[in-house]
Amino acid sequence: MKISLLSFVFLFGLLAQVSAQNLVCTEPQLKNVVLEEYTGLHCQFCPDGHAISESIQTSNPGRVVVINIHQGVYATPSGADPDYRTSFGDALAAQTGLTGYPSGDVNRHVFAGNTTTAMGRSAWGVAAETIFTETSPVNVGVQSDYDAASRTLTITVEAYYTANAANPVNYMNVVLIQDSIIGGQQNGGTWVPAYKHMRMLRHMISGQWGDTINNTTQGHLYTKTYTYVVPASYTNIPCIVENCKIAVFVAEGQQEILTGDVVKAIGGTNKCIGKITGPVPTVLPGSTANITAFNFSVTSALAGTEPFEFTLSSPNLPVDWSASILYDGMMSGMSATANLGSDSLTNVTIAVTPGTIPAVPKFVFTIKSLNSPDAPGKQVVVHVIGNVTDLVINGSGGAETWTYQKHYLNGLALAGNTHTASCSAKLMSDAVAGNALVDVNNIYANIGWTFPALKDNEATALMAFMDAGGNLMLAGQDVGWDIMSAAAGSNGTPITQNLYTNYLLANFVDDGSATNSQLTVSTADAVYGNLSNSAVTCPYGTNNYPDQITPRAGAYSIYFYNNSSAKTAAVRGQTANFKSVYFGIGMEMVGDTNVRNQIVKRTHDWFYGTVGLDETPTAGTTSVYPNPANASATITFASKHEAFTLEILDLMGRLAASAHIPADAAEFVINTADLTEGSYLLKLSGNKGPADMQRIIVLH
Repeated sequence: MKISLLSFVFLFGLLAQVSAQNLVCTEPQLKNVVLEEYTGLHCQFCPDGHAISESIQTSNPGRVVVINIHQGVYATPSGADPDYRTSFGDALAAQTGLTGYPSGDVNRHVFAGNTTTAMGRSAWGVAAETIFTETSPVNVGVQSDYDAASRTLTITVEAYYTANAANPVNYMNVVLIQDSIIGGQQNGGTWVPAYKHMRMLRHMISGQWGDTINNTTQGHLYTKTYTYVVPASYTNIPCIVENCKIAVFVAEGQQEILTGDVVKAIGGTNKCIGKITGPVPTVLPGSTANITAFNFSVTSALAGTEPFEFTLSSPNLPVDWSASILYDGMMSGMSATANLGSDSLTNVTIAVTPGTIPAVPKFVFTIKSLNSPDAPGKQVVVHVIGNVTDLVINGSGGAETWTYQKHYLNGLALAGNTHTASCSAKLMSDAVAGNALVDVNNIYANIGWTFPALKDNEATALMAFMDAGGNLMLAGQDVGWDIMSAAAGSNGTPITQNLYTNYLLANFVDDGSATNSQLTVSTADAVYGNLSNSAVTCPYGTNNYPDQITPRAGAYSIYFYNNSSAKTAAVRGQTANFKSVYFGIGMEMVGDTNVRNQIVKRTHDWFYGTVGLDETPTAGTTSVYPNPANASATITFASKHEAFTLEILDLMGRLAASAHIPADAAEFVINTADLTEGSYLLKLSGNKGPADMQRIIVLH
């Protein structure tokens, strides 16, 4: 049989057209998170897991897939209880190594310090942030359509490899999940008969472990169409397709998910319409009547020239602020229409003009394809910090902190401060990266009872803020336990431990209990000594753990528990760079409203120097050389000084060496030959407390 050249060209073109991608992006993308959450209706802490996973998903739109898998002893129904289990749950759980509930894995990955993929709920957020930074070798596309008469789903999936995958065989997983299933759930000590279950696993359409992808090399496109007749119910639980979603993900095997996405079961798609590049940074400072500009570019991924809609929204824009899209050299207000050519680059600016009202407003810029309205829009989110001197930050380990920010804002209002605002701890860390806290003098960290109490990026940002002269108040239950105890389920790292010991200037002593029921002021303290006492209450049910702490050098006990000087509840400290106040309970646990407000007010006033004495000892100007050091280093003093104790601390706050420095010494040589290579803190302390702190690197 002979084929003419013309016929071959036609056939080749037809095959190329058939194999071309219609849904998936072909440029490298960061990984999305796939969080498989193991839960049960008789698990009292599982609703907290549900809240945490929902918070992760809500805070990272378009980047997170959550699948709630009812499995194990707590999922076993009793009496007339609904049965939310599936035939897939036990096998999925078996490969995680879970030992308790709620448990979850993030991309079925074994993270540093773990031996299994299963993690407690306090670790999910940190794990997700790690995944967000990684580039996936494969992108996924999905389109789901539904025929109501036959209850048939038609699901087309695509996987495009932007790089060679580590494993030559991957697996495509297609999963049906359902929202808004109303039924019983244990929540703490309370049975909730009409709990709303979300993101519940109903069926794995591609089977237990997915369908094989045999070619995982760069440039390969995998595509497959599934048809699935949705039953009226699963284990007598009605399946309402209008409440369903389709989750898809690519895995290397039974573990290590590379990326995934989720769409509506009816008419859902994640069709790639283009991308937004930039801006960096995403948080900038602003000043009254001056424009703060975010510059970025938009690229269309659609063939030919297509119309796009640009929109800018701000859910919390103050009334005297303004914002506009700057496109094609003209201000376009909060919306614009643009014709974008395939792969063309279009520059766009978000221009924000702050007014006088202090705020940290959020701005969401979205592009949508007018000819493909079902395709998800692409978004970029930016923030401006304007006219804020005192910033309340809410811990990102759980959503409940936002409920308690009012206690800090009320105290600041009592202090007469009219330049206050609030934001998340995560946003604060982004703001430090963008040098957006130039006008912020003080941060009040509302940690509540959340896990992890602080993430590494948040602790790093706080230390940078304080090194630059900023002051910090931090309050929350179990902060010390979480960071310093090294107990099972805690989340301490060298970075957060460095913040705790060398910036909060505290030692963790004990987890505490409900017997620590009275907050008693230290009457000898020069700042807080004339405030009143208060009962310690607990909004967390039976989870009552007021941390017991002690002050480190340069810090003072300002409150005790039960009038016992052996049980410190709060400390304050001062160094040459900053002031810090740390409470082992959250302000929400201070039962007396007036005392709570006065504590925040007094902290504010001390930070600004209107109460108390300046207790900063002076060492004059010090310098250390050489740095990095080998066998020795020399500390020089620019002026006369008192006698000092020198402590050499590693970055976990552990003492590596110490020495006595005589008064008025012009210089002092320290022996570094016996120190292992690494970074250290040189801490000078005198009779009045800490005098100076320098960082030094030792290299042999």
